[in-house]
Amino acid sequence: MQLAGPSRCDHRLRRLRRRRLPAANAGLTLGEVIREAAADADFIAAAQTTLDRATPEGGIWKLLAAAKLANLLAVSKLIDAKIADAREDLNPLLAQIAVVDGAADDLLVQGKNLI
Repeated sequence: MQLAGPSRCDHRLRRLRRRRLPAANAGLTLGEVIREAAADADFIAAAQTTLDRATPEGGIWKLLAAAKLANLLAVSKLIDAKIADAREDLNPLLAQIAVVDGAADDLLVQGKNLI
């Protein structure tokens, strides 16, 4: 069965896509595409901004943003937390390396003085 024409949903989506955000957002439109060469952190920040902006908009924007971005942002936060934990575990080892590196430098200076 084929539909006779565009549905009311199609018209609403087109209207929402053309809608401008408030002036505080410098004229950016909802759903603006981030540049391809952006850093990973920029993509995550853009996803968070999109979710934050879509929530007050409500309706289809909120539903689509929550469906597409909420899981991505949750996984991103989980990965960031694991990286932070790994860095905390790494800090004592880096301190030990710095001590041994300083001792090695001292030995090199002593050896140079003997020559």
